[in-house]
Amino acid sequence: MTRNVGAAARAVDVWKSYGTGEAAVTALAGVSVEFDRGRFTAIMGPSCGVPIVGHVV
Repeated sequence: MTRNVGAAARAVDVWKSYGTGEAAVTALAGVSVEFDRGRFTAIMGPSCGVPIVGHVV
């Protein structure tokens, strides 16, 4: 059996904010993630951050 090597997806230093000026809210600040090819990955954490990471990646 040959093992698949390398990243299927990668995001480096991702930033996401909503709103502008003083009302701006930073949802992601410098997030980096890599998903290996041929592996199952679950993203878990507070519900406020997980959907944002999934949407951005």
